[in-house]
Amino acid sequence: MKRKLTFILFFFTFLPILSFGQILIGMKGGYNFSVPLENSNEKSYSDADLWITQNSYLISGFFKSRIQNKIFNWGAEVEYYNIGLSGHQTAGGLGAGTIYNYNFILHNLNLILKPEFVFGSRWKFIINTGAFVGILLNVSTTGDWKTYGPPPITTGEIDETKNHYFSILNFGLLGGIGTEFPISNRLIINLEANCTIGITNLAKPLSSVFFNLLNLQLSAGLAYKINCTSKRDKEK
Repeated sequence: MKRKLTFILFFFTFLPILSFGQILIGMKGGYNFSVPLENSNEKSYSDADLWITQNSYLISGFFKSRIQNKIFNWGAEVEYYNIGLSGHQTAGGLGAGTIYNYNFILHNLNLILKPEFVFGSRWKFIINTGAFVGILLNVSTTGDWKTYGPPPITTGEIDETKNHYFSILNFGLLGGIGTEFPISNRLIINLEANCTIGITNLAKPLSSVFFNLLNLQLSAGLAYKINCTSKRDKEK
């Protein structure tokens, strides 16, 4: 019964799109620039310092509705990118402990719900809004450690693929602008400049205070247009 109700709700939510508009389905690629966000004023002695060392390309698949004569339209996107971080952490007290130097590669998958405000007829200008759930697919960790305090001093290397350092789920917001224009009856070029901002503590095991990322994403893509206008509407 619960599944049936969910299907009915989903069907009636998208019924106006399927009856009176268009659907754009496509893929895009681009580049992701990241800046760390953190509350450094409340850091404790053992919290790690983290900084960006590597930006990366991104790739995503998207769905967009285009309802005739409506400014507000729905969109959704699945996006992958990775980011490089380095970190420095001291675990212990003033007399003895361990110093860690980390290098991380974070592989991220974002599931984005993306309402859009669309202006124009053939050549369109778009204001993007949205929210996302980020899933940390994998973390590659390298680095080294060294003890301090009474001898003997010991050292070692870090080389791990299991994640001990970051939260698996991350939540955030999206905003930006875009444009789209047709190159044929079915194919649409899509250009976007978006910012995403994480609002949960991404580095919870490494830091007791807030740490996340502000990302600037520039992308270009190609979409295929599916007309969903009913036969009766066409006759009008």
